[in-house]
Amino acid sequence: MAGLRLRAKRSPGLRRVLFLAQNQLALLRPNCVVARAENQAKYSISAMVRVKNDAPFIREWLAHYVGLGVEHFYVYDNGSDDDTVGVINDLVEKGIVTLIDFPVVPITPACVFHFFENYAFESDWCCFFDSDEFLMMPRGMDIHALLEACPKAPAVAVNWRYMGSGWFKKLPAGLMTEHLVHGDANLDSHIKVIARTRDVRRFRNSHNFYYKRGRLARTFDGSRVYASFCAVRASNLWLAHYVYRGEENYLYKARQRPPEGTASARRVEYSAREYERHNEIVVPPDQTVLARTNQQLAAWREDSSG
Repeated sequence: MAGLRLRAKRSPGLRRVLFLAQNQLALLRPNCVVARAENQAKYSISAMVRVKNDAPFIREWLAHYVGLGVEHFYVYDNGSDDDTVGVINDLVEKGIVTLIDFPVVPITPACVFHFFENYAFESDWCCFFDSDEFLMMPRGMDIHALLEACPKAPAVAVNWRYMGSGWFKKLPAGLMTEHLVHGDANLDSHIKVIARTRDVRRFRNSHNFYYKRGRLARTFDGSRVYASFCAVRASNLWLAHYVYRGEENYLYKARQRPPEGTASARRVEYSAREYERHNEIVVPPDQTVLARTNQQLAAWREDSSG
């Protein structure tokens, strides 16, 4: 089986066949992450995110997605010992964030099961993005418009673009998305999804799910998604993956050794090599989105000080 998986990674055709077989097998197994059909959803679009020691970046992430149309956030805190919880407490009090203390190790997939059991029914759609992933969209489009353009899909998939350090040792003050503007020239075949909560049937991995009736997630152009990958086409819709938020942050995260039995791509000994990666081209940020993010952050500050 391991050899077959290795061959599948190298062959898109074989990968599709293998995934379709797994997809059909999932239909024969019991549902495990289905949202309870209770009252009408409170939110059209929410976002679920796992965090640990993200105090410098989490408010920008939240403000960015508010600007794109996300109405509520479910933040699973995995034992942060910085001020991650403190910096979003005012947003919890305002009802913008539901904060869940979730020290389970490993956090995934346990937090996904918990979310579907307790909260998924509150939203029609949910963004399953990490705190270092920022959705970048065509000018003038928000998530509502994106989903309206894909009315029949159980989930809308978005390709990654890896973003680099920009050769920053330490990020300057201001928006991370304003400073980190260097990235890969091409999008990556990995995807993340915005899923229709009541169409999710089983957890596959942190990139994708199995859906009711064996349906497949689709990209904005209608391409089917097999497993966690999709063929990359030229697009102005992508997920900026800030895998490297300056050298200082990379080393900080790398020194937080993952718990026994879990994996991490970050290693202190990799920092010099990683510092140079994903800086191929300049990817100019959307000034309108930056302005919206700054305005939202300023509004929250004003509310808190008032």
